[in-house]
Amino acid sequence: MNLHEDAKMKIERKEEQELEILGEILEAYVDTPIKKDAFLIGDLGLDSFLIVYFISEVDDRFGAAIEMPEHVEYMVFPRVAALADIAWAQKGTKNWAGFLKRLDKLTKRWEYMGIGYSKSMYNLDHVVKPENDELKVILSCTRPDVDIRYTLDGTSPTFASTLYTDTLVVTKNIVVKAATFVGEESKGEVLTLDLKWNKATGKAVIGNTNPNVFLLTNGVRGTDKHTDFEWCGWYDQNVSFTLDLGEEDTFDKVTLGHVVNYGMGVHYPKSIVLSVSDDNKQFKKIGTLSFTEKEIFRDGIYMDEFKFDDLSSKGRYLKFDIASPGETPSFHHRAGQGVWLYFDEIGVY
Repeated sequence: MNLHEDAKMKIERKEEQELEILGEILEAYVDTPIKKDAFLIGDLGLDSFLIVYFISEVDDRFGAAIEMPEHVEYMVFPRVAALADIAWAQKGTKNWAGFLKRLDKLTKRWEYMGIGYSKSMYNLDHVVKPENDELKVILSCTRPDVDIRYTLDGTSPTFASTLYTDTLVVTKNIVVKAATFVGEESKGEVLTLDLKWNKATGKAVIGNTNPNVFLLTNGVRGTDKHTDFEWCGWYDQNVSFTLDLGEEDTFDKVTLGHVVNYGMGVHYPKSIVLSVSDDNKQFKKIGTLSFTEKEIFRDGIYMDEFKFDDLSSKGRYLKFDIASPGETPSFHHRAGQGVWLYFDEIGVY
């Protein structure tokens, strides 16, 4: 699989996660089996009264409350243009490139009318993947007709900045900033990738089939949004994975990034056991972290790091054995459900 396929998979994973959340919300309103292409009224039988409640809950869960008219504009445009294009187009005649050309003409009219439409179609997607002790950075945009320009010195890109034409290779601490351009005009938001390096960065993570384990050593810290595609997640299960440093090395400290989102059932594990080995067969335990029920199910949305200090150890393989806390307790609003565990960067120092 190449990095361009990874970028496509990233978008697909986001859509799948959003659909799962919508499905969870809809289950409280309907008895009909929910399908991806279902209509709220025609297929699921929601009336206008229930739809208002449904949309309100969606706003709460996605953190996208629509309170002001300008927010409504931002959420509706240009989506309404895409909806109209699909509705009017004859079957088999939809054309993405043609739609973009028509949309560019339409947005000029919106600007003249003072409509604050969303420019997210100009924002960049990224994949940073460790490979052979390096980080491969691939940038892409929903719109294929834009130029991508970037800097490596922390400054915001301009029309004079380097044109992105192929995968960037990173081997040290660096800040990548990139943006899309149409002609000399910058479009969308500036993407900032603050890549941090340690002994684990660029190394392989083995012993686990999760396709996203590469996120544990790709140099990019996630945000407090566990759905930002920089977190590797497991649901309702114990987790084990092993970092391969490539050769024996010394270290005093090991860290593991983690995120909590109480409302979405993302919590602490019950325990983490850290072990070291020279041959990936015989492991020696060098650290254990255990957590109480109060610590595991603490309310809030926040990031933290699990730390193993003063190790004075050496080895090639570092194994993490992570125990799930099991079902959520009776006081939890998701009582009796499984727990999500999300991790990002492994740090070895």
